Amino acid sequence: MGSRNELTRKVHGGISGNGSRGLIKAIVRGQAFSPDIAVTTHDAQQTLDIRSASGNLSMISIVLRRGG
Repeated sequence: MGSRNELTRKVHGGISGNGSRGLIKAIVRGQAFSPDIAVTTHDAQQTLDIRSASGNLSMISIVLRRGG
């Protein structure tokens, strides 16, 4: 569990989560945006999923692949 305070914009929030082999899950809480975040790693690919029921953004999925 962690927290953040941004003095310039006067916003604050928290983060909590857990991780296991190849997967990190986090829940971020803020005043205007509170997404669930998952980072999955498999072989040469990493996927970042961000989902939120609040704010203007509902879902982002980013896939990174290492070429060789």
